[in-house]
Amino acid sequence: MNTKALGLLILKILALAVILMMINGFASRFLPAPAAPPSGSFMAVVSIYMLLQTIALAYLIVRSKWHGWKLALGVFVLSFGTVTFMSQIESLVYLGGKMPEGMLGGLFAMGAVAALVFAPIAVLVLGKWKKPTTEDGASQRYEPRSTGEWAWKIAVGGFVFLSLYYLFGYFVAWQIPAIRDYYGGTDPGSFFAQMQSILSGQPWMVPFQYLRGLMWVGLAILVIRIMKGAWWEAGLAAALLFAVPSFGLLLPNDMMPEAVRMGHFVETLPYQFLFGWIAAWLFCRLGADKLTQRLE
Repeated sequence: MNTKALGLLILKILALAVILMMINGFASRFLPAPAAPPSGSFMAVVSIYMLLQTIALAYLIVRSKWHGWKLALGVFVLSFGTVTFMSQIESLVYLGGKMPEGMLGGLFAMGAVAALVFAPIAVLVLGKWKKPTTEDGASQRYEPRSTGEWAWKIAVGGFVFLSLYYLFGYFVAWQIPAIRDYYGGTDPGSFFAQMQSILSGQPWMVPFQYLRGLMWVGLAILVIRIMKGAWWEAGLAAALLFAVPSFGLLLPNDMMPEAVRMGHFVETLPYQFLFGWIAAWLFCRLGADKLTQRLE
């Protein structure tokens, strides 16, 4: 990509970030009325958050092998799935009793409308609406070859997410006193004791988080199917898309004190980024050497 093309791409991303911010501003009408108008610092964080979302989606779109409405639908699913759905189903479990009336439904509606409107605009602005006349580096990555391989890799992917979720949850978030106080918990002294406490007190929680892990795997597979190029490009795209929603924790809100939000930020950002890479490696690299040997 030459300097002129790169400069044009940067301008398009900046313009899309402004558009995304405007769309979210309109869609925020679904939320309960705020107690006070947003401050300048709040809007600054929102601007950075919108820019990061746009960069993550733009990389996926520019390096996609899909186009048109098919790509727009994929972008909608990934945008709504990562930014809204996956985080708010967890909010329902942990924060349902702390949310103002109508907030959860409003967040789902806001996220759905924003993703639905923004996805086709982003695909159009970034020049991926029409099918290219020539293929540009179509994907030659390894992908699972049988139903059995798909099944065990999906199952393992869900377990990887579950492991990262609880490891970072205990060794990062649960070591912060403000977070323990916020949820009314204590540190039993070890990771295994913590897991035993969860399994005995809330036995449904581990299956629930494993189900969330399978959903994250599904989103990773969608990224892999959309992207062209080497496996690491799919890994980078998934890592960015999965990690960027953590920056939403930087936005002040009445439900979660700053110390709790920042604690969850430093907890979720690294494991979501790491999981994106692991998922791409699992589906695009693990087994590729054996396939090469068979072809030789």
